[in-house]
Amino acid sequence: MISIALADDHELFRDGLRQIIAIQTDMKVAWEAKDGFETISFLKNADCDVLIVDLSMPRLSGSELISKAVQIRPNLPIIVLSMYDEKPYILESIRAGASGYITKTSPSAELLDGIRHASRGDFFLSSAVTIYMKDILKNSSVQPPHTRLTKREDQIFRMLLAGKRVNEIAQSLNLSQKTVSTHKIRVQEKLQAPSLPALVKYALKHGLELNDTP
Repeated sequence: MISIALADDHELFRDGLRQIIAIQTDMKVAWEAKDGFETISFLKNADCDVLIVDLSMPRLSGSELISKAVQIRPNLPIIVLSMYDEKPYILESIRAGASGYITKTSPSAELLDGIRHASRGDFFLSSAVTIYMKDILKNSSVQPPHTRLTKREDQIFRMLLAGKRVNEIAQSLNLSQKTVSTHKIRVQEKLQAPSLPALVKYALKHGLELNDTP
């Protein structure tokens, strides 16, 4: 059972989310907060598996709230559910430590999908956000680390971004899982990305396609 915390200052909106979650058999609402300070207080004293947070709340909000939440619960997946779909808000949230970003105009199915992905340690962007992020400009002044990956490392890196698991990559490339795992570790070391969400954040920062399977 996925335990979810809701942080949003609009009670009617929380009511709607609670009703959507209540009819799911694999998740429940653990607690709710109506502002940033209350969210931080709950995080210090109450458990949850996934935190859904609005970017605009009284007292403490946005990237500052996400950063503080990450300091308190470093391994807690945080999904931003916001009315803002502009790139600065999305990038700032991801850099602060969010595990996903979903717009409030997204269908409820995408939110539920995002919750399940986040609970497994995966990164998630709603379809609308993915479209907005496709044309992020690359840093042209310095060659980014991914340009120094070997051909095989780059191939495995792209497959990881596309959501492929190690066993799936091994089968697809006719390699052993140990070999794929070794390449994955080298990719993470070169990109200084210790986890799959970190690899996704790297890709977003450098304007790489998340579903660009070689």
